[in-house]
Amino acid sequence: MSNSEIIKLFNLINCARLGAGYAPHKPILILLLLDRILNGHANHFPFAELDHDLRRLLEKYGSNNASNTRNEPFWRLKNDGLWDIIAPAELLQQTNTPSPNQLVESNAAGEFKPEIYAALTGNPDLIAEIANMLVTQFIDNSVRIPLLAEAAQPKSNLPTRSAW
Repeated sequence: MSNSEIIKLFNLINCARLGAGYAPHKPILILLLLDRILNGHANHFPFAELDHDLRRLLEKYGSNNASNTRNEPFWRLKNDGLWDIIAPAELLQQTNTPSPNQLVESNAAGEFKPEIYAALTGNPDLIAEIANMLVTQFIDNSVRIPLLAEAAQPKSNLPTRSAW
């Protein structure tokens, strides 16, 4: 899979509308995942590991109820062709999105499709391009730089400043 095909997949993620803009849930989750990949994380992301940071960022940059629905981007990212969920069969067969507690208790984890993870690993330029595209397309202008600065850990290569 080429870099341009991967960028297109991220560009086409289905983000819920929030007023005139988009809900930041999926972009924030993806930024957290990209930052972890830059720092050598394996392609296995337990919800329990992401939950604290995702909740904190959604409380700060999301709508009033965003942190209460942090399970949604984790679970629904699979519908965008980027991500697979690893969980017990009974959880995968549910018609509704499992609650945060259900995801933690069942040790649910997500993984990027292998070809996507392979392309992202060791490719900080591709990751930076995806991060910039996500914040430009899906994140309100007033919080772009602070969100990137906070979502990207100090040793990360995610861009913290840009000419948006």
